[in-house]
Amino acid sequence: MKDIAAEAGVSVTLVSKYLNGRRGGEMSQETQKRVDEAISRLGYRPSKLARALRNGHTKTLGMVLANLDNPHFGTMAQSAYLAAEELGYELLLGITDYRLRKHGTDVERMATLMDHHVEGLYLTSHIVDTEFIRDLYRRHFPVVLSEDFDGKFSYTEFDVQQSCDDALAYLHSLGAKHIALLDTIHSPLVALPGISDRVEWMRKVTSRAENIGELCLEMVSIGCDSLLLGGGMIAEAFLNHIHDHFPNYHPLVVGCTDAAPRIPVCPELVGIIKRDYQQKVRLSLEELIRQVESTGVPQPIKIVLTPGFLPLAEYSKERSSERQRV
Repeated sequence: MKDIAAEAGVSVTLVSKYLNGRRGGEMSQETQKRVDEAISRLGYRPSKLARALRNGHTKTLGMVLANLDNPHFGTMAQSAYLAAEELGYELLLGITDYRLRKHGTDVERMATLMDHHVEGLYLTSHIVDTEFIRDLYRRHFPVVLSEDFDGKFSYTEFDVQQSCDDALAYLHSLGAKHIALLDTIHSPLVALPGISDRVEWMRKVTSRAENIGELCLEMVSIGCDSLLLGGGMIAEAFLNHIHDHFPNYHPLVVGCTDAAPRIPVCPELVGIIKRDYQQKVRLSLEELIRQVESTGVPQPIKIVLTPGFLPLAEYSKERSSERQRV
């Protein structure tokens, strides 16, 4: 700042106010121009670390994801990065991939982000009750979840009741009589108490384990003529298994938007439950920043989003319109 002041012919105090957005009408447009030109010539960049040490705020948030090769999580990460930038914050990612057995647990990823002085955490996986989580709660550390955790933290959820009712009615109108619901919205994953149990369950699901084969065989044997699918990994695992081992089995399929990118080869897809994850991420980060910037102890809140059901023709038309706008 001394160099800039000398270059522009102004005081260090005036430069400090200008760089910190406190101009107070003390600087003319001509002076601002001289300061900007001095900053450009000298290649000045403000030190975020120095600012954080001075005002106690890093303006940095942390987000924990399962992985990035799944289009669902990749889209969430990109949406979160762009939303954080628009809201004036940086975003650091922590990746936990249970399939690779090398990225560590959610707690280890959270601890690493805390070491980098994030001011809040956005967690997209189902957290388990650990001492680390209890400590965050006791300290009132800003946390937003993608699912509820005993009311301890703010969270977002999709109320899928109406969209599922609409999907079931649509399947019935197409002649469906035996509908199988394969969903992760309230999956066994939530109830597993130990991290090792949860990891093992995730590995089984993503590797098309024997239990998936048994379920597919049961659906075929009892004549299920349609499937209502939930999360992306479940949808991919079941449909891959069906196409690999039951080539003559063609049930009608309704999937969620996070599953849709994973099943482009599925000719049986007749409808989509459209869960808007970009909106979910944006609202989650806005709530997280509300907590970070609160002067008191903010109370946890529940943010509810209502997805809609779209027959495939309407969904395809909507996607086409979105691509044309882009």
